[in-house]
Amino acid sequence: MKSLIWITAVLTVFCLMLSIWHPASAETNLNLYFGASNIKVNDISADLDGGRSAVIGGRLEYWAQQTPFLGIGFDVSSFKTGQDNLLTESVMAILRVPLGKDVIHSQGRFFPYLALGPALITGPKIEPALDLRLGAQWLVDINIGFFAEHRLLNGTGFDVNQFIGGVAFKF
Repeated sequence: MKSLIWITAVLTVFCLMLSIWHPASAETNLNLYFGASNIKVNDISADLDGGRSAVIGGRLEYWAQQTPFLGIGFDVSSFKTGQDNLLTESVMAILRVPLGKDVIHSQGRFFPYLALGPALITGPKIEPALDLRLGAQWLVDINIGFFAEHRLLNGTGFDVNQFIGGVAFKF
């Protein structure tokens, strides 16, 4: 029942965010990343093993022209804990500060950002979590950039810290 309420809340927030934007044009980013994951179990009743592993994933971002500082994102990643492979799905609001505007990069070239949203971690069972990210993206070309971020997944009885980096493709 708790998972159904969580999924309903996520879908409601996502639909509300989509309904407020009516862009004439938009920016879409596809981010592919990898990094390191550290799982800390705070409660023995949590159905996860602690430890370190690699993480790999991707994120699709949408930025409306009217609000280039506020976007939405959908993220899917995979990492391992003990003997279990875990899949994480997140929907997030992303707040960024466009810096380094010039003739070629009218929306900016350097983007520090903060992202926050609900997540579901699927493994032996489905665990809800809060996904918090702090990072920065640097465009090396008009459509290609690199980014690095720290991600914290906070769930009931566990924390997952991830340090990830990757490449961003802007469409």
